[in-house]
Amino acid sequence: FFFFLMIRRPPRSTQSRSSAASDVYKRQVIECAPVVTKTSEEFGTYCGLRSLTDTMAIQGKLCAPKTNYEQALGSSMMLILDKIIIDWWAFFITSFLAIIAGVAVLFWVRYGAKCMVWSSIYVFMGLGAVMAIVLCAIGNIAGGVLLLLMVALVGIMTYCFRNTINFMCGILSAAAEFIKQHVILVAIPVGAGFFNMIFFVVWIIIMMKIYYLGDAKQGTDLGAEHKTVIQVGGFTTILMLFHIFAQIWISIFLMHFAQWIICSSASIWYFSSGKEPFPVTQSLNRLLNFHIGTVAFGSLIIAIIKIVRAIVESALKNAEKERNGAAVLLFSCLKCCLGCIDRLVKFFGVHAYIENALTGKPFCDAAIDGFFLILRNAERFGVSMNLFELFEFFASLYIVILSLPITMLILMGLIKESTSLGFFILFAFIITFLIASLFSTLLIFSAETILHCYCIDYEISEQEGTNTAAYAPEVLREAIIEYKNAQEAKQQQ
Repeated sequence: FFFFLMIRRPPRSTQSRSSAASDVYKRQVIECAPVVTKTSEEFGTYCGLRSLTDTMAIQGKLCAPKTNYEQALGSSMMLILDKIIIDWWAFFITSFLAIIAGVAVLFWVRYGAKCMVWSSIYVFMGLGAVMAIVLCAIGNIAGGVLLLLMVALVGIMTYCFRNTINFMCGILSAAAEFIKQHVILVAIPVGAGFFNMIFFVVWIIIMMKIYYLGDAKQGTDLGAEHKTVIQVGGFTTILMLFHIFAQIWISIFLMHFAQWIICSSASIWYFSSGKEPFPVTQSLNRLLNFHIGTVAFGSLIIAIIKIVRAIVESALKNAEKERNGAAVLLFSCLKCCLGCIDRLVKFFGVHAYIENALTGKPFCDAAIDGFFLILRNAERFGVSMNLFELFEFFASLYIVILSLPITMLILMGLIKESTSLGFFILFAFIITFLIASLFSTLLIFSAETILHCYCIDYEISEQEGTNTAAYAPEVLREAIIEYKNAQEAKQQQ
């Protein structure tokens, strides 16, 4: 694949020695002039730079302005690199504390899921009420009243579906138990992210090589002899577009690779009643041998939707610049529809991977089975979709709140320079947020898979006349009994 992207375009057909020599000359290294012939003000009007002294060659073709700003930027990057190398212990402390906080939240979910979920719901509603009061206080009465009505609606819906919410707490507790038993699962998204970073670096390098397949030509905008530009032809443009699409596709593929392993591991764990010792390695083996094409096809669909969304958003911006009302309305509707389709495909894609892991069906057939399973259990999946999104946000927030203040206190005690301290605090926040997102995402994917497996298990039990989930792990059975009793009491009322 990368070799194909490195293929240079074929040489032009030449009619004479002079034209061939011209092509060779265009491929020669261009020397950049050391001094600009135009004044700084005239050049600043053209390219937005204030102080310009000379230029520098890039890849032997492009003359880029060399300014004090760029020199300062380069020295700043080297300074940041030096800080990272010298003070590596700060990043180790940050990562260690964030992981400890993630494990603490994981145990909180395992043994106190109801407390965490209901407290998150109450905090969310309380923040909404406070924001509504603030809006009324500053004079936005309509906005405040509307927000209060929305908070009241959330409260009513929460009360109506309280039994299902309690059952979802049991699902989250089972997901935390699954992750606790198989900690190696954390390495799957970390490895996918690592390979994604490596591929992105390689993609940048190849993209530069493709860009410099174009011709270097003298620019006439400023009348300066040193000014050169890269002119990209048709073949190079197509190659660049293909390379951009490939980057999006492979990036999504690596994320879905991790998703499939998580979903498959959780489904194996569920239907073995929590007794399978190696569900992660078994899932990895099955994926590499049988289901890699399913993941590639699912990620291809998401990549195509993202490309279409980007095209529509670009067209919308152009329509807004031209003040074309009809085009703006059309592209706005298309953007909204594509956004909804993107969310639906992502949601059903996860359940398609679960069905694929359970039954081995192709992606489309598995997606259809997952769709009808969700329709038959609309209440459970409807509550879980909104509740899990809220839980994912608050779980990440709790991890950041638990670890970041301690990290800041340690850094403030060990680092004396104010500039270095600010840099490390910012970087500590980024690392903590990434680790928090890792833990919360693992919990959500595992919980969605366990809920999916429970619905299948319950339907199988109904067909056999037992009306109970026969394969449910021990950690989930208490929540199932409580949920079943609450549903029976609700039907009697």
